[in-house]
Amino acid sequence: MFAATLKELRKSKGFTQVQLSRIVGVDKSSVAKWETAGVIPSADLLLRLSELFGVSVDYLLGNSSEESVAPLREPLTGGSWVQVLGRVPAGIPVEAVEDVVDRVQLSERMCSDGREYFALLVTGDSMFPEYKDGDIVIVRKQPAADSGRDVVAYVNGKDATLKRYIKSETGVTLRALNPAYETKTYSLEDVRKLPVEVLGVVVEQRRSR
Repeated sequence: MFAATLKELRKSKGFTQVQLSRIVGVDKSSVAKWETAGVIPSADLLLRLSELFGVSVDYLLGNSSEESVAPLREPLTGGSWVQVLGRVPAGIPVEAVEDVVDRVQLSERMCSDGREYFALLVTGDSMFPEYKDGDIVIVRKQPAADSGRDVVAYVNGKDATLKRYIKSETGVTLRALNPAYETKTYSLEDVRKLPVEVLGVVVEQRRSR
C-alpha cells in the first residue's frame, strides 16, 4: 500500500524518482526501493514525505482513508453554503461565531457525508507557502487528527490557529510551515492542562487569486 501510494503522490506532483530523492535528501535507490519493494523509510523521512505531499503519515502508510488537503476539484452544484469565519474564539461554538467575513459553497459530496464543516479565512503568513493570506480553508469538525494533517486548534484558551499537527508518544507539535515562525511542542501534560484541542482538520483549500 505504501509503495503504490507514494508512487501516485510523486507522479501527481510531477516529480521523478531522482527529483524526489534530492528533495528529501536520500539516494535515488532508496526511492526506488520504497516504490518497488515497499521498503518503509524512517519516521523522520515519513514525516518529511507527508509534509511534502500534504497528507498524513497514516495516509501514506495506508492506515487511513482520509484524503489529502487539495484545491477544489469537485463541482459545487447542489451543495449547501457555509459561513467563512475570520476568527474562532475559544469557548464559543462554531455556529455561534459572529465574525463572518464571507460564505462559500460546499460540494454535494460533503453535504451528504453526515459530517459538520466550516470555513476559515487564512490570515498572516505563518503557513506560507502552502497557505497564503486570504486563502479560505474548509475544515471538517473533529476532535482528533492523524499526525501530519493541517488542523485548526486551540491552545491555552486562545483563538483557533491553523497549524500542521504532529503527534508523538510524548506529546504534540503545532508546526508553522514558514520557518520564520516558531514551531511549538507540547508535552502530554501540556495538552491536558493548557489544554491543546483540535477543533477540526483542513480538507480543502480555496484561493481566489
